Amino acid sequence: MSARRFFREIARYINVPWGISAGADLGFPGVTGKRTLKVRLGNAYMARLHTAAAHDARLTEAFFRVAGLIDSPNALMHPRMIMRVMRGSKAQQATAAPAGTHPATLSR
Repeated sequence: MSARRFFREIARYINVPWGISAGADLGFPGVTGKRTLKVRLGNAYMARLHTAAAHDARLTEAFFRVAGLIDSPNALMHPRMIMRVMRGSKAQQATAAPAGTHPATLSR
């Protein structure tokens, strides 16, 4: 198999994970690059997913299956998953302590 053919075939499998990884980098201030609507929405969704997954084992498992290239990233966009993410991240925001009241930040 030629190198050109190999890279053409492997691209089908790595383009999406690579795009997610590169898009995540753009979530950090100071990183240069174009933050398209797709990148901004993807980063916002992943932030919510991570918040919800901290307390939802199914979301955690789904994320790690995608991160491990077992499942397609589309698995995280299934309507049931989106509902879990939205419910879980909203619940976490509602129960979060106000700024400056976390036990680690309170003066003794």
